[in-house]
Amino acid sequence: MQRPLDHRRVVVTGATGYLGRALCAALERRGVPAVALVRRESIDRVPAQTPYSVADVLNPLDVAARLQPGDTVVHLVGTPHPAPWKAAAFRRLDLPAALAVLEAARLRHAAHFIYVSVAQPAPVMRAYVAVRREVEEAIHASGIPATVLRPWYVLGPGHRWAALLRPLYALAERWPSSHATAQRLGLVSLDEMLTALVTAVVHPTPSTRVWDVPAIRAIHRTAQPLEHVPHVTPDDPARTLLRSPRGPRARTASTRR
Repeated sequence: MQRPLDHRRVVVTGATGYLGRALCAALERRGVPAVALVRRESIDRVPAQTPYSVADVLNPLDVAARLQPGDTVVHLVGTPHPAPWKAAAFRRLDLPAALAVLEAARLRHAAHFIYVSVAQPAPVMRAYVAVRREVEEAIHASGIPATVLRPWYVLGPGHRWAALLRPLYALAERWPSSHATAQRLGLVSLDEMLTALVTAVVHPTPSTRVWDVPAIRAIHRTAQPLEHVPHVTPDDPARTLLRSPRGPRARTASTRR
């Protein structure tokens, strides 16, 4: 059933995709009210327990009409399975959608904007990285408090081929000349990404922060189970969590098929 967005809810674009479905399920388990912002043709793929609102994510006024002041906006719209030969799609969908949703968030005075970017700099996927960099620059210029996450590849259901590269990563991390690059372009699991995303939601920031691969991994290692993360607003939640005693690993969120 389509429902109006309540004040201070988490609004998730791309909620029917790889990360979006899993995030909605994780937020539901945490007890965080989330609303999916979807295209009309994607309604059937909205997670069963997640309320939704229909909007054209390429139209900032249409998106703004579905938002309320104080919302947290998590933007996950993007080209599925990014690849170097999809450069045109990044310009056709990823960039205008991100800029439209960001403008809608600005118009409606969103409290927090969360964006999944990509690790950078990088020797490959230049068109993909360039689009994400443009969006990051727009986020900084908007003045909206924001969290930018920079994974390189998120391992999970249907996204496992990169696991074959783990031995090469292990070797690269041992060499001083390649250690930093291997860390920055490292692999993260879906569970690690969900922990970081939920942490960003429940630990909003008053400014702009960027979490790279090492930060995403560290947040997951030190975070409490998702349903026990407290609703607080420290200046630097990543650093706060890193100072906390090591807790149990966060539960793995699964996607509905």
